[in-house]
Amino acid sequence: MSSVPTICSDTASEPLLRKDQGLRTRLRTKWLGLDRVSRTVFLAFGLMIGLALSLRIAIEVLHPFDNWPGPRITLPPDHDTLKDDESRRRSVRSAMKHAWDGYRQYAFGHDELKPVSNGFNDKWGGWGVTLVDALDTLYIMDLYEEFKEGVAHVVDVDFGKAQSGYTTPFFEMIIRSLAGLLTAYEMSNDRRLLKKAQQVGDALFPAFNTTTGIPYPRVDVNRGTAVSSSHVCLAEAGTVQLEYWKLSELTGNDKYHQAAQRVVDILDKADKPYPGLYPIWIEISSGKMTSGQITFGGQGDSWYEYMLKQYLYGRQKHEQYKRMYIESIDAMKEKMIRTSIYESNMVYLGDLDSTATKFNPKLQHLTMCCSVTRATRVYRQTRTRTTLKLRTCQQQVGSRNAMGFTLATIRSYILRPETVESLMVLYRTTGDAKYKEWGWQIFQSIEAFTKTGTAYSAYKDVMSANASSQWSDSMESFFLAETLKYLYLLFSPVDYYSLDEYVFNTEAHPFKIHRSGSF
Repeated sequence: MSSVPTICSDTASEPLLRKDQGLRTRLRTKWLGLDRVSRTVFLAFGLMIGLALSLRIAIEVLHPFDNWPGPRITLPPDHDTLKDDESRRRSVRSAMKHAWDGYRQYAFGHDELKPVSNGFNDKWGGWGVTLVDALDTLYIMDLYEEFKEGVAHVVDVDFGKAQSGYTTPFFEMIIRSLAGLLTAYEMSNDRRLLKKAQQVGDALFPAFNTTTGIPYPRVDVNRGTAVSSSHVCLAEAGTVQLEYWKLSELTGNDKYHQAAQRVVDILDKADKPYPGLYPIWIEISSGKMTSGQITFGGQGDSWYEYMLKQYLYGRQKHEQYKRMYIESIDAMKEKMIRTSIYESNMVYLGDLDSTATKFNPKLQHLTMCCSVTRATRVYRQTRTRTTLKLRTCQQQVGSRNAMGFTLATIRSYILRPETVESLMVLYRTTGDAKYKEWGWQIFQSIEAFTKTGTAYSAYKDVMSANASSQWSDSMESFFLAETLKYLYLLFSPVDYYSLDEYVFNTEAHPFKIHRSGSF
């Protein structure tokens, strides 16, 4: 009698999955099929996720960190603010003198000084951008001999030419070179500077030669033609209006203002994903905004800034600018401001996608501080309450432990001015001395970590205190044009270049408010 063979298998005792099983049964079968180690790992992972979710919900509901202390500035009872201001102005003026002397010795007439190697570059086409950008700062700080020396060089520069093969960035040279020459003229009444300003305005004017009037982003000034492009970013197209309006006012030729104003009119009427919010990329041939994030940071920031500043420059007579700005600020408040999950009185301004539906919790330097400035100014001038809390900005700048925020992915400091710009405006509009103290702390850090034997250098990693190893051998012209100027004005009387009499362009060049406000 033959026996029936037995089939032996290591998996004979394991549950079998069958197609007719329901989801619950199939999951249970899968679970029972796991070995002990796999089950343990899976359970631990699940517990970690559950704990993280529970903590997040608890933070949102209970706000356990609300009572954590923020930055405090305590002034002694005998604190002599005026005496401090005089001393601090002298310190900032000395910093400007140090930077200018280094530029004068090693890079005079060139675009930028290399403050570590004592070399220079002409990355802006060789117009001597640092010199032009710094002229009005020299004048404001009573450095008149240095100002005269700079003017003597500028009047011999041919702004109708650039380095061979170079194409000039339209927006950058409008806000730096055209604006710098216009303000230097208004301060000194030297008509040679106005002539040079008009030469710059004319050299860059071919940018408007498009079917819509939306400008191209670059110009070949040697050929007198624009460089063709399909798109231009919002800030580049929408941050030339003040400069060309001022040029029209001073020359009596309205063509400059008309060309720049046409851009505002097109964007005002353009379709937007949400009223008041503009994606950053504009199709030049149609004027449509169809792509790019919505941001008050890089590539978008100064467009919103100039809506307000045009309203102020025009003596508050043109309702279009006020309407557009308030619409944008209201939309920003509704769609783009968030509160820290760790501390409820810390807010930040993030970005949106091009449809204005998806929020990106990214806080940019250009966003967090410039928006404070604009919110304060629009409240003062148009009575629209849009105050943002500077504490977020100061916490980010002044502390290694910015509660409620992760460390920045970009940790360099390129001598940017936006924080001290905000402090200057906030002090002048509130009178709160803490903004001066914050500004002084920032200046002391600039002195301690970025000062070289020649001038001041951009810094690679602000989390490192090993200064010389972090110098990147770069000093942008805006350090002299903006950062040091705003620090000097922070410690100056509020009626010195008063915000009621001047509008500062986005490169800190102060334009006297239009005589009549008319187009």
